[in-house]
Amino acid sequence: MFASIFSFNFRGRSKRLEYFVGCLVLGLILGVLLVTLSALVDTDYMWIPGVVTVIPVTMYLALADRRGRDCDYSWKWVFALFVPIFGFLYWLVLMFSKSVHKRHLPWE
Repeated sequence: MFASIFSFNFRGRSKRLEYFVGCLVLGLILGVLLVTLSALVDTDYMWIPGVVTVIPVTMYLALADRRGRDCDYSWKWVFALFVPIFGFLYWLVLMFSKSVHKRHLPWE
């Protein structure tokens, strides 16, 4: 169950617990990466922390897409996470919404 937190798989579903733990773990990883790399990198190479953070952000987008699918939202709603206030509200919806079970999904 928790192995899919660290995957780039945009197919399937993620339950609330997996999404909650994934947000915590990926947030901690992202924070540690940014603080550590910002402290270690010279000012000439400040682009390196930005490039390295692409990996956990992509993992989080995959996790949010799977959680949105579990709540019966379209994949396009993942882009709402980039809008400052609306993204936080959508994050709360993903965190606390119940799962919707449909029977015939072509990707499952």
